[in-house]
Amino acid sequence: MAVGRTVPELLTLTEAFRTMMRSRGVGEPDEDVLEDLVAFQGVSKFVMRVKCGMLAWVAAEAAAQQAVAAG
Repeated sequence: MAVGRTVPELLTLTEAFRTMMRSRGVGEPDEDVLEDLVAFQGVSKFVMRVKCGMLAWVAAEAAAQQAVAAG
């Protein structure tokens, strides 16, 4: 999902994913933004699994922020 996106697009996607993962399964995720990532909505119901679901996205977000900081 991250391949081919600009840094701002990646950060927006990451934040939308984080919001969904913290929702505890309440509400409907924005399928226009998250696309296939809505499949992870069920994970948000299990607090102990949210960190697992977020791992790759946190790493991608950190890499993107480092790239921006490096100029």
